[in-house]
Amino acid sequence: MLTCPKYRRFIKCLTREENILDHCYTTVRDAYHAVPRAALGHSDHVMVHLIPAYRQKLKLCRPVVRTSRKWTSEAVEDLQACLDSTDWDVFRTATNSLDEYTEAVTSYISFCEDCCVPSRTRILLMEEPPDSKCEDSCHVVGVSLCDSAPLLWRVEDLRSVRSQGLVGALLGSLPRTPRQNGRLGRPLLLLPEEERLLTERHAAAALPANNQDGGVELGLLVEQHQEDQRRSHEEQSILAVEDRKSALLRAIMSSHPGSEADEALRSRLEALDHSFTFPRSALAVQLSTARAGLSYCPEAQAFLQADWPVRGRDSLRCDARYQVFRDLRGRGFYLTSAGKFGGDFLVYPGDPLRFHAHFIAVCLSLEESVCLLDVLAVARLGSNVKKTVLLCSPGTDGRVLYTSLQWSGMV
Repeated sequence: MLTCPKYRRFIKCLTREENILDHCYTTVRDAYHAVPRAALGHSDHVMVHLIPAYRQKLKLCRPVVRTSRKWTSEAVEDLQACLDSTDWDVFRTATNSLDEYTEAVTSYISFCEDCCVPSRTRILLMEEPPDSKCEDSCHVVGVSLCDSAPLLWRVEDLRSVRSQGLVGALLGSLPRTPRQNGRLGRPLLLLPEEERLLTERHAAAALPANNQDGGVELGLLVEQHQEDQRRSHEEQSILAVEDRKSALLRAIMSSHPGSEADEALRSRLEALDHSFTFPRSALAVQLSTARAGLSYCPEAQAFLQADWPVRGRDSLRCDARYQVFRDLRGRGFYLTSAGKFGGDFLVYPGDPLRFHAHFIAVCLSLEESVCLLDVLAVARLGSNVKKTVLLCSPGTDGRVLYTSLQWSGMV
């Protein structure tokens, strides 16, 4: 049987009695919507109307109005004659300061240009659509699942999700200072809602793991990396021993022969080969700048497809959080985790690098009962950190209901 994995089938309605005899395939996902129509004359086949499900590029473009002036020789002569016949002393006597005089003169010159120089207004269509689905958003990011944590490693993936308004949290640190949290780097940890939103947009896919088809190459690369690390540790251990011996020899040369310090240094030098251990925490790690080694190999590219399922979530709590996240993100807000503020999300009016959070979103279902003490606690916490608490409840019609809480004091 011939299979076409890259083609999409669009005619799924019955075309002749209880059978589907007509087919239509394209390589574009969700390009058409098939609607059955009445048959022509006495034909036993129905007509199929393929309605485009996409919007034309002309409708997606943002119209921009541009006005340009046509500086002809006649227009220049008319403008020069207008300026020559102007009594400029009128502006000087009618104004009281230099700023008013400058504004009056420049406004008059602009008025003369509008009267003497012909202009032409054109409506241009920008190639970039008005929505956020630009070229970066069409980029499929590779999600590496570490246990249950979705991680992004490539710089291109980080740039792509950032362009879509998804922030995440950086986790990477230097090998020698793993506890510092001032300057973190890759990988980027995504929120479960961010991962699900990317999956719905067909902009995220799971990278092949060791237990998946095609993960053998990845396993070999990991083993090769571990072997390189072991060999590097042995080489650096030898260099560290030689460096320590050189330091002891310099100390022996500078000490008095026959003294107690000299004998102690010589005994340390003799036992150095057996007692010295080079810790792995002091291992020097090479960071490649030209090529980080994190680009996908051709075998992995075959698995990195937009229809690859990342993972599913069936919890009602997760669905409520995701509906609130999608609604607020659709309104243009940026969201991060609000675990230390007692809520679900911190809501920013813009990029978190430029703005402070204005709201603390708490996701609740409409049927869920809330203790009054919990409401008072979260309201007081929001007042202390100068943020408004939002009680977010997804409705049955797909809309999200928001209730704001502000602490005004004891009654």
